[in-house]
Amino acid sequence: MSIQQLRQRMKKQRKQLSVSQQQHLSEKMVMLLSSSSFYQAARNIALYLPINGEADPCQLFHHNRDISKKFYLPVLSSCAEQPLDFIQWHEKTQFKTNIYGISEPIYQAEESILVTQLDLVIMPLLAFDPKGNRLGMGGGYYDRSFSFKRQTQHRHSPLLVAYAYGFQMQTQLVTQAWDIPVDAYVTENQFHSM
Repeated sequence: MSIQQLRQRMKKQRKQLSVSQQQHLSEKMVMLLSSSSFYQAARNIALYLPINGEADPCQLFHHNRDISKKFYLPVLSSCAEQPLDFIQWHEKTQFKTNIYGISEPIYQAEESILVTQLDLVIMPLLAFDPKGNRLGMGGGYYDRSFSFKRQTQHRHSPLLVAYAYGFQMQTQLVTQAWDIPVDAYVTENQFHSM
């Protein structure tokens, strides 16, 4: 099966889940992730706003009671080498729609954080494998934004977590030289670190 065929199959399977199924499975993922040491130790946490049936990590923000944790959302950047900026998300955040139809924060420069200052990044995807390889939508936004993790001194920070339904796990994905693997994955059935 080609990468494009796999992408199409995963999109179709996600869209077949009812809204209540998506919410139920996402709640299970939130419980598993929030009890992990990765999440417990993190102070600066990047999430995403789900679209097209993606698993939803936003309950981590909505139900957070730990005032030491700050949450960030990705926004498209004009920088090719660093195509995602991460903006602090708070109760008063206002949103706009980007060129892909995805909501992103309207922000002031002081609300952004350097990607190297993030502790935990919860990443959307279409498929992943047990070795931590991740198949995204094909734009390379996350791979380019976290390419610095190839350097030894940055390998463990921030921690990248694939956040997906169990059916999105594949036996093995074909990888490219520019792909950045995740450090852990969470599904409705398990949290697993590499």
